[in-house]
Amino acid sequence: MYYKVVSIAKLSLFEVNLPLTIALSSRAIFDLRLEHAVFKRLGLKAYDNYQNSHRKEMLKPGTGYSLLRKINFLNNKVGRKVIDVVLMSKNSASTSFRVINTLKASGLKIDRFVFNDGFSVVPFLSDFDVDLFLTADPLDAQAAMNQNIASASLFYSRIGSKISEPKENEPLMIAFDGDAVIFSDESEKVYQESGLDAFLRAMYTFSEWGLFVNRAFSMGGKDKTGILPKISADIFFDDHSKHVDRAQNHIPTGKVPSRLGL
Repeated sequence: MYYKVVSIAKLSLFEVNLPLTIALSSRAIFDLRLEHAVFKRLGLKAYDNYQNSHRKEMLKPGTGYSLLRKINFLNNKVGRKVIDVVLMSKNSASTSFRVINTLKASGLKIDRFVFNDGFSVVPFLSDFDVDLFLTADPLDAQAAMNQNIASASLFYSRIGSKISEPKENEPLMIAFDGDAVIFSDESEKVYQESGLDAFLRAMYTFSEWGLFVNRAFSMGGKDKTGILPKISADIFFDDHSKHVDRAQNHIPTGKVPSRLGL
C-alpha cells in the first residue's frame, strides 16, 4: 500500500506539537562519499586532514538536500518554523567548516548543530526532541528506531545531479509506504488478507488521527516506483529493500528500519 501527503503545511493546520523536529546527518544532506571513503580507508586523522585542507571547497548536494531546501521554503512561507531542522554530524567541530560554509552559501538556515567527533549522535536525539532522524548510516537509523524515534537511512540517489533545484512556490511532497511505515507491521498482513476493506480502514484511521491525505494508491502488490516521479514526490519512505532499491532510480528515498531490528 502507498500513501502520499502533498503538503506538510496542511498538517500544521491541525495544531499538533509544532514545530516538527527533523534531524539530518551531514552525509544525508551533502554528497560526502569521497570523504567517507577516506575515513573508511585511512582513518579519522586522515579524514580530518582532508576536510581541513578542503575547507574552502563547497560540498555537493546529497539525497536530503532538496528536502532541506523545501523545508526552508515552507518555513519562510508560513512565517514560522513549522519544521525545525537539527544538523547531527559525526564530524568533529574542527572539521565542520565545509558543512557550515556550504549551508550558508546555499542560504539554508539551521540553528542547532551537533558535531560529535566520530561518535554516534543517536544518544543526543532525545535531548533535541527529535521526531524524525534521517541519516546515511543504517546502523544509526536502527539504533534510533530502537529508542522509539522515527528514522530512515538515506542512500545516495542514483539520479544524482538530475535532481532539479526546487522552486520556492512548489509544495513539500512526501510519499510513504503505508504498511510498516505509517502503520504497524501487522497492517501488511491485514491488507493482504482483506484488500479493499483494509484500504478503507487505513483511510478511516487517517481521519481519526486528524490527518489529510491528498492521494492514495493501492497497487495490489505491484511495483509502485513508476508513479513516484509522476507525482513529483520530494522523498519516499519504504521499509522493503527491493522497493527502496527501485525507487532510488527515480527520487530521493529513505529505508525505514524495523523496530528492534526484527
